[in-house]
Amino acid sequence: SCLVVHGSAFTRALGPLEARGLRLIGVRLRAGEAGPEVTMVLEGVGAVASCMRVGAGLGASCVRLCATLPEALTLIMASFAPESLIDQDTLDAPAKVHPPRAIAQSGLTIDLDDLSAAEPGSPLGLAFCAALRVEGYVHVAPPAFTFELLRRLEEAAAVWFAQDMETKEADCAAHAYGHVDGKYTGFLEGKYREQLEVRLEAHGGVVPAPASVEDFPALLAQAVAALELHGRALLKHIAHDLGVDYSWLEELLDVGEPGAEPEPPAPGLAEGDAVATPQLRHSLMRLCRYVAGRPGVGGSNIQCDDHTDVGFITLDAHACCPGLQVLRRADHVWVNVESEAEPISCAVVAVLVGDTLDKVSGGRYEATRHRVLAPEEGERIGLPFLLRGRLDAVVDTREPRAAAAARGAAVHLAAMESTAIRELPTLDAAQSILKNWFKASKATKAAKEGA
Repeated sequence: SCLVVHGSAFTRALGPLEARGLRLIGVRLRAGEAGPEVTMVLEGVGAVASCMRVGAGLGASCVRLCATLPEALTLIMASFAPESLIDQDTLDAPAKVHPPRAIAQSGLTIDLDDLSAAEPGSPLGLAFCAALRVEGYVHVAPPAFTFELLRRLEEAAAVWFAQDMETKEADCAAHAYGHVDGKYTGFLEGKYREQLEVRLEAHGGVVPAPASVEDFPALLAQAVAALELHGRALLKHIAHDLGVDYSWLEELLDVGEPGAEPEPPAPGLAEGDAVATPQLRHSLMRLCRYVAGRPGVGGSNIQCDDHTDVGFITLDAHACCPGLQVLRRADHVWVNVESEAEPISCAVVAVLVGDTLDKVSGGRYEATRHRVLAPEEGERIGLPFLLRGRLDAVVDTREPRAAAAARGAAVHLAAMESTAIRELPTLDAAQSILKNWFKASKATKAAKEGA
């Protein structure tokens, strides 16, 4: 069934509906005559009757009720974008995966400035969290500064990737793909795509810092810092939804915000002296180049196989052409996140759930499975930013769980004590992915040398 309520009544409506055994499978926020309105789609036995009872109990806070199933279906079709389902013939065929023409999701796109300014627990923050739990992803519109920064970075990255392989490898020679300060960083050509993994350095700048394209290192540093700040703002709403203070989550992240003054050099080092091993932050940007016509996984057009990201959340700017697909949590349908009709890339950023948040929340936020298809023509430059916790950060949920129980409040945290983030099982999967990546890269290199 479907129910429309004022934004301020969202949680008052959702709680009783979930208590009746209904599941929220769609949510959309829009401006109404008297303020924000939330349209909810719920499934379960007796959904129409339950929505009628709960909606009636809300009084003037209920905007619209559906008395019959046909009425509910009409409202759902009017409020939500059409879905593109995959039939059995498509599943049985080996071939090419075609992205749907429309963005098959709730239609929720939130202004990132508005969301960052909103108080945790506000209607806007609650709608963001609910959509992220249900869909597995949410669209946010970045502020003008971030949009322009990402656009310039996308253009500079395209110029850098277009150079010959020898130039690119020489540009990153100081940091070939591998461990730097215990974290994977650098440039590598894989079997299906090229990848440049960049992290902020504590003493200023980025590693690696490819300088063959003017302003490229500076754009990288500014973009990574800006996206980390945006990601931290989003975590404040997620922390509230989990039932913990943001400071508890913040302690699991890198110390200090990016973009602050660089740390002073270690004792014995003067300003400007080289540091043998850079001190890197854990969050990163993974620039990926996908080229049309290059064979993908198993001969398909999938150039990045389905996977989940290690980290709390991923902020992935819409690229110049579509390709990013998400396995939507609500109905397990692969949907095209980027609209082919969108005229300007980087105008919207998709927020995805990472493995760390999945584990810490006990599955309340399920890690978002996603993949990338090859572009129909030309190339696609991906700019995903992964907000990660410190590998040595210890996750101990005993205190917030006990505090919530003492005050009779809900808290959505897994039972953990003295568990370092590096010990989470998902990191084993990440290491397996990296091993396969290295194998594929070595095979590509060997094939080139033998040609």
